Amino acid sequence: MLAPPTNCDSVEVLPLKDIRNKTNDPCISKTVEAALKANNGIEGMLAGIIQRFDASKTVTINIFDGTTQSGGPGQYQSGGYVGNVFQANITLSTSFMNNSSKEFAISTLIHDFVHAYIHTSNSPILQADHETISSKYIDPMATYLSQYFGMSTKDSYALAWFGVGDSTVFNSTTPSNKEYKMSNGLMITKSEINNIAIAYSANQKYAEDDTKRGIAICK
Repeated sequence: MLAPPTNCDSVEVLPLKDIRNKTNDPCISKTVEAALKANNGIEGMLAGIIQRFDASKTVTINIFDGTTQSGGPGQYQSGGYVGNVFQANITLSTSFMNNSSKEFAISTLIHDFVHAYIHTSNSPILQADHETISSKYIDPMATYLSQYFGMSTKDSYALAWFGVGDSTVFNSTTPSNKEYKMSNGLMITKSEINNIAIAYSANQKYAEDDTKRGIAICK
């Protein structure tokens, strides 16, 4: 039987985090890990939600990379409650992220964190995730991205809106009013949302305006 460690050969016991980075791709893993570590230095509602997740004993969120069922950049799957613990998995598409920027990868992760928060709230009002995200969480998501990456307001809103293109809020604008107000009081159009977000997601390629945006995920 092994003797317990003495003071001179003690083993450091790290606290168990309840947001668990289980990604394998080195570029995705480093990008996710850096964002999780930096979260405590960010202020705002969404940063607070993520901090509560990571300190919670009743929520476990696993982050994987791999193939998503829809073929999209990210996938949220709720495991529901196991006892008193809410469990959920987030998958970032390896093939999709390999050609994206760090900004796009983390905006996808943030989007799926909001999915998890909606499902842990147990509110009967929050039934259609993207409807709820588009009506309540665009500002917090854009604020988070702007603080973490130092992005412009317009770029952060483009990435926040990009994941909810199927929502009623996004599609309810008339042909003469295809734009949305940002926190600085200015407007962003649907065309700008698509062009900017695509430039971040296709980081290794070029968008229509012949520019790519963001930091390549492997840098």
